[in-house]
Amino acid sequence: MPLHAVSGGMALLASFPDAEIREILAATDLSRFTSKSVTNADAVWHDIRTTRLKGYAVNREHFREGVCGVA
Repeated sequence: MPLHAVSGGMALLASFPDAEIREILAATDLSRFTSKSVTNADAVWHDIRTTRLKGYAVNREHFREGVCGVA
């Protein structure tokens, strides 16, 4: 599963130090899986900050149409 496209992956990313996230994102192809997929690093960072603030990650059809998740 791509970390940037599923709630469990986003929750995991948010738990890492920023320096490690930068390394991971630099080595990651932010592929588009649906029309709602996050495909650029700035948007991923926005989701990471939101996840850290809320304490949970939300995926709204980022990986599969019709499938949402919370982690």
